[in-house]
Amino acid sequence: MLKIMSDLLRRRLSEPYKKHDDLVDILVKELKSEKPTINEEFAIDALSALLFTSFVTLSPNLSLAFKFLSDNPNVLKTLKEENEAILMNREDLSSRFTWQEYKSLTFTIMVS
Repeated sequence: MLKIMSDLLRRRLSEPYKKHDDLVDILVKELKSEKPTINEEFAIDALSALLFTSFVTLSPNLSLAFKFLSDNPNVLKTLKEENEAILMNREDLSSRFTWQEYKSLTFTIMVS
């Protein structure tokens, strides 16, 4: 994986005019700056760590969440009720989630 990240970073460093609007572009911009605060090794390590942690943590956490919710149907019921109440109180169902709505999710926040 380190070789893949290293090759990707070096390719992007050699072609800084091609923009992808992603994290690698941000790292390349920093590495090409007058006084970079990171080096290539750090950039490669950061990319590898982010890729690894996003893969390793997401799947097990989702599995555990589904297991706990299926083991506790009363929790799932309360979560549904609380979130559906927000939707029922909206004038426009397509509106975005508001800070006020988020703060009203007292049970959901405890479960998260």
